[in-house]
Amino acid sequence: MSATNNFDEEDLWACKCGDGRTIKFSVAKLVEYSGYFSALMNSQMKETRERTLDLRFFSSDTINLVLKVFRYKDKKLCDDKISDIFYESCQLEILEDLLKAIDYLDMPCLYRRCSDLLITILPPFCDEIDRLWKMWTVCETYGLETVEDEICKQIAKNVSVIESKDYFFFREVPRNILSGVLSEPNIDVSSEVGVMKLIYEWILYAKEERLKWFDSLFKCIHIPSLIHSNLPEIGHMVKALGVENIDIMKCYSGYIANPHEYFILRPQHCELRNGKKVLMLFGGVYEHSLMAHNQHARRLWRSAQSIPIMYQDLEEVRRQCLNSNVSNATKTSPNISPRSKIKPIGTGLHLRTINRLKSPMRLLEFGICLFENFVYMAGGQRTNNEEAKSAVKGTYRMDPHLREWWEVAHMIEARCLFTLSSIWGRLYAVGGANEYGILSCTEYYIPREDKWYIGPQLPTQLHEHASCNFREKLYISGGHTNTEHSNQVWVLESKDGTWEPVAPLLESRSYHSMVAMGDKMYVIGGCQKVGDRIRDLHSIEEYNPKSDTWTHLLNLSTPISCTLPVIIGEEVLFIGGYSFDEKEYLQQTVSVDLEKRQWKISPMVIGTSKKVVGYLCLSLSVRPRILR
Repeated sequence: MSATNNFDEEDLWACKCGDGRTIKFSVAKLVEYSGYFSALMNSQMKETRERTLDLRFFSSDTINLVLKVFRYKDKKLCDDKISDIFYESCQLEILEDLLKAIDYLDMPCLYRRCSDLLITILPPFCDEIDRLWKMWTVCETYGLETVEDEICKQIAKNVSVIESKDYFFFREVPRNILSGVLSEPNIDVSSEVGVMKLIYEWILYAKEERLKWFDSLFKCIHIPSLIHSNLPEIGHMVKALGVENIDIMKCYSGYIANPHEYFILRPQHCELRNGKKVLMLFGGVYEHSLMAHNQHARRLWRSAQSIPIMYQDLEEVRRQCLNSNVSNATKTSPNISPRSKIKPIGTGLHLRTINRLKSPMRLLEFGICLFENFVYMAGGQRTNNEEAKSAVKGTYRMDPHLREWWEVAHMIEARCLFTLSSIWGRLYAVGGANEYGILSCTEYYIPREDKWYIGPQLPTQLHEHASCNFREKLYISGGHTNTEHSNQVWVLESKDGTWEPVAPLLESRSYHSMVAMGDKMYVIGGCQKVGDRIRDLHSIEEYNPKSDTWTHLLNLSTPISCTLPVIIGEEVLFIGGYSFDEKEYLQQTVSVDLEKRQWKISPMVIGTSKKVVGYLCLSLSVRPRILR
């Protein structure tokens, strides 16, 4: 019995298989991808002269499967047609024979597709543990690391289920599997004490031969995820194993002292253990404390407490804000207040409060950014002063693993209304204002050194501007100089560079936002002076770095000022903000899809009894216990 592929007869070779069948295929098509066939074609062996092959180690079904995998090696497995072709092959025994044939024929290009197929048949391991071990052995034999990683992920997600069904599972598991499971960020344990218990019981099961692996397994303990009450119990287990060179208190203290230095030594711990993606609002004050004509305003400000940090799960933000009222952005809107145009529609964004986690100080007009998922707040004003006389130097870091703020090195200059950006392993504080006037100075902070340094001077005094990281360069735009609103755009191309001008904005603006999406950069909203009044600016401009030009993209029907952009998927979200036309803080969210030129407006409900204003938001990962 024979099977042929669609090639010219002179290209076909006859292959005798172990089940007595003969199949024909073109060896020439395989030469580039197979060490076996390449050597055969360049030899003077009898098989080469007669165009025959003897592959009696394998059945015709296995060889046909090799040819099938080769034919679709570059296709997507999720394609229905491809899935149907491989459906009958998705059995471990068949795939094991396939891997043996691929190894014999020296066709490493097919291992990736085999890995994809194996992942599709991962067993429900809590019921088929023996089968899981067989699959692991196959993966180790042929070096299929991606499948090994998937196995570890599945085990890690079901630790408690496995322990309830098979008490000895984690005591008999091979060390490399245990290490892989314990390294998973989403392991199913309540705390790092649970991770330490797995290590402790695994070593204790065969202590004499396993104790040597303690140091490597202990590195799986996620020090940033520890809380102080965990330390005695972990220390007791370490001591019970007779390990003298590990001091858990010292490890924890070292992390607290300089977490960024710790992450250099253990970069795998940068990712939060069981982290939760949230949107968080920082800083701000209660609006009533800003009332200029209130005779009790000064007393209210002095007595005002720091605002509890507000948050919402990122998935809930997607549901509440990204699928609400949609306006057709191709119908441009004049620059008038959204109160007379489109009002927020729907239930909108409901924010919760974390009463035990507040901003470190009562601040307005501060700078904020993320560095390695740590929140940094710097500068700002402690009181509402139009001349920036209450600008401060203070800098604070929030640890997303713990529920605490840490005061770090202060800035060289006190400043407010500036930008704080994270790039090149540094934080850059650019421009701003203080009691001496508007600033042109720049300074940068190196977190691992906990020290600020003087940076490259701006060519002009500037505050109320916006900044953005784009293609590993730092851009700033707009703002207000000593005398007027600016349309200038400046770029810092490297940490050793100086500020250089690029194409100016089409419209001068300040208090606006700046964001990079794909291969373009955008400025959004803000305000500008019209006559003797400050008016909302509704336009969005798009920057093309290839042509160094700005073009008008669209006009929004709502103002976006005094807020930070948060990128969620393909959209940019803005929380709150201020309307210069209405002279009031806004309680709304605006989601903008820049590619489709659409925006969505939703109301916002905060979890405090009084209206909070002047906050800024970031998207980050935190430990779930912080939110309790």
